[in-house]
Amino acid sequence: MTGPATGTARRFPILWLVAGFGLWSLTFLTLYMVLTLGCAFRWHMTDYAFGLSLQRIVLVTLALLACIANIGMIRLYRRSELHERRDTIGVAADRLNIVALFCIIFTFGPVVALSPCH
Repeated sequence: MTGPATGTARRFPILWLVAGFGLWSLTFLTLYMVLTLGCAFRWHMTDYAFGLSLQRIVLVTLALLACIANIGMIRLYRRSELHERRDTIGVAADRLNIVALFCIIFTFGPVVALSPCH
């Protein structure tokens, strides 16, 4: 099967092992950067849509985008040659990307309920 990730999977199969947690770490840094900026600029003080502050809207949007990106990465990987070969790296990469998705949900899920700047 030839998918968009075929060349990448053939040349750099090890990248699929770290892709999910690489996305998690990038999201972690981005969320905390936005949290710091939001607290400094008092984004949490005014309510916008549905009683949510601008800061919470931005944080939830970033967390959802990370989940969507990870799901897209899992789907892209499953269309690649590496997934079809089902060797050790392929199975490990598949499982690690799924675990990374659950880590994104577990780590960034509390953004919806916890107070941002106290």
